[in-house]
Amino acid sequence: MQFYNVRLLGSLAAFALLGVNAGQAQSSGSMPIQQAQSSRSIPQNVSGGFAEFTPTISLSSLQTTANGLTHSTAAFPLPPIAGHPVAILPISPGFFNQQQSLFLSIDPQSQPAKTGNFALLGGVSVSYPQDGIFIEFTQFREDTIGNLFALVTVNGKSMGEVHLVSAIGAHFSPSPDRTQFIITAKLQVSAALAQAVNTLFNTTVLTPNEQIATEDLVADVLNF
Repeated sequence: MQFYNVRLLGSLAAFALLGVNAGQAQSSGSMPIQQAQSSRSIPQNVSGGFAEFTPTISLSSLQTTANGLTHSTAAFPLPPIAGHPVAILPISPGFFNQQQSLFLSIDPQSQPAKTGNFALLGGVSVSYPQDGIFIEFTQFREDTIGNLFALVTVNGKSMGEVHLVSAIGAHFSPSPDRTQFIITAKLQVSAALAQAVNTLFNTTVLTPNEQIATEDLVADVLNF
């Protein structure tokens, strides 16, 4: 087992730093657009909905190793890594569709206008048995300009909340009958996440500001 080698301990430290700085990343990146939105554009309450994350990085075909482990084409929140067999499983009620998009339902108790966030239900388990690395992403939240955060656990140790990706080119719109609030955007890897993952695998896997997915958040709103 390789749980406590230097490489892994270095990555744990990096993830710990991410947890400390997650709120800082949100506030510094969100403020200009947040101020530009009127208070009326953000729903007071939601009754459900979903967030879909469609990866822009994928393998052209499945690759199976000699011991039967298979690379997954699921490429979010982490992309496939050559030479590192991975098992990616959704944590209910999250799920992957045939296009490998990750769906997370919106907590119907979300109050975005008050908290500045949509709480997302479900998670993702990402396992690299060959490397002795097991990562879970849970308690996702998306702020009202499309940035995504989650609690991260590495080999059973909580690293706190991590700023996963930043939204660029975000577009906000209510549905014609104003019963839905919609965010569409492209997602780029945060510099902090790239550094932590690259340290974890001791190779360049992610590049800061690399586009990794597109997002579509569709919230069913109350009292819009």
